[in-house]
Amino acid sequence: MSVRAIEIFRAGTRETVNGPATITPEQLAHAAAAYDPENYRAPLTIGHPPDDQPRMGDVLTLVLRGIRLFALADVGEALINMVRARSLRDVSASFFGPNAPGPSPVE
Repeated sequence: MSVRAIEIFRAGTRETVNGPATITPEQLAHAAAAYDPENYRAPLTIGHPPDDQPRMGDVLTLVLRGIRLFALADVGEALINMVRARSLRDVSASFFGPNAPGPSPVE
């Protein structure tokens, strides 16, 4: 495993399963500040599997730079090799919404 910075999200408007949603830099700053790996360590996975498997690494912390949110993550060699081989095209992040029962909701 090695620690890498991975851009996981940008502020802006995008389509979601519930329709268009706008996420502001302030909301991302709140998510970064609220992330607590001692309470819940977010997994790195391929896609959005319901059981978070296979786990390809763990998010250690979140950092906001402008409108871009980065995960500093402990990444396994299998995921690094997939990125180098350009096997993965997109990066996507899941968040707990403000009314969802979850460890780090975005408000």
